Amino acid sequence: MVDFGTSTVITDFTNTVIGTPYYMAPEILQRRGYSTSIDYWSIGIIMYELYFGYHPFGQYANDPMDVYREILTK
Repeated sequence: MVDFGTSTVITDFTNTVIGTPYYMAPEILQRRGYSTSIDYWSIGIIMYELYFGYHPFGQYANDPMDVYREILTK
């Protein structure tokens, strides 16, 4: 299932903070700006989940902020 309700078209560079906590790249969380290259991060997270069966960040987190902290510190 895919929800394109929060999707955005990136032509060059953006600072928009959109996404699901488990799949957000560090560039988004640090508000450094990003391009379409963050899609590779999300694909990597999905591949990790398919192989290991759990999220690489925030597996035991109940709060999205805990997930964000793990992404930025690991």
